[in-house]
Amino acid sequence: SSDLGALSLSFLQFRDTRCAISNVMFVENDAATGGALFAEFYLYVDIKMEQTHFGDQSLENPSIQMNHTTFSGNSAVTGGAMELNGVPALLRNISMEHNRAEDVGGALALVGLSVVQVVGGRFHGNEAKSGGALMVRERCVMHCIGCEITNNRATENGGGVCIVCLFVEKQPVVFECDA
Repeated sequence: SSDLGALSLSFLQFRDTRCAISNVMFVENDAATGGALFAEFYLYVDIKMEQTHFGDQSLENPSIQMNHTTFSGNSAVTGGAMELNGVPALLRNISMEHNRAEDVGGALALVGLSVVQVVGGRFHGNEAKSGGALMVRERCVMHCIGCEITNNRATENGGGVCIVCLFVEKQPVVFECDA
């Protein structure tokens, strides 16, 4: 396992940097964190050294916009296909299948104030110790609209989704589906 998979991105708050990915396939990449893609967002901190999204309209103009992208057979210790650390992202029509994480987030791991909206996502056959498909850590926001989460496996917590909220009372996580 190398330190980096196929793509590693860093963003600085208020610098207006963006990454757009469309019609790309990430297949059989391996890394310690984020098998195919790792992204981090450096935030300004307040006087108490707490991270803040002050002045940042996260999903109005997210750092990562991804359309019609496939992640298959990727692996990592955390975030089998992708790990986002504090990154605002809009993911449309993505497919994450047969990815694996030794620890958490078989397909996708969200940490450090990540704000992510997935529209039309497919998460199938992913594996991890916790969060077979998705790991949503404290202080992250996840909107999953019209997603299919099937046949994922975790040896400990959350075969499909694991949501960890240790420090804050409220953590917005929304799953919207057709009834």
